[in-house]
Amino acid sequence: MVSSATVQSSQQALVSAGAGCKRRPWTNREVARLRILACQGLRVSAIGADLKRCDQSIVSRARQEGIALPKRTDYWTAEEHATLSCLTEQGASYKRMMEELPGRSYQGIAYQIHILGLRKRAA
Repeated sequence: MVSSATVQSSQQALVSAGAGCKRRPWTNREVARLRILACQGLRVSAIGADLKRCDQSIVSRARQEGIALPKRTDYWTAEEHATLSCLTEQGASYKRMMEELPGRSYQGIAYQIHILGLRKRAA
């Protein structure tokens, strides 16, 4: 049988490594702050950092409260979308797109192409 000290130690290691959330009840003040930060358009990770809660907890509570969080496309600027649209029309390779959009991964670019309904033309 595993001792409670071992279980507690394992749970603390997971929380400190960012692999899990420590469960604690939400206060009315935290929910109000969540509403304010979501209305400001902050990313889930930024809201989590402010409230000292993991992303999963933020998303779950926002759903329960009917709070709209920014969509993933909101993380991209209008300029980045315009660049992506132009590059897609030109039939640019994903490698070139990643060069033109620094900090954006292959998966992120492919997802934005899908979300925006762009069609990648053959070069």
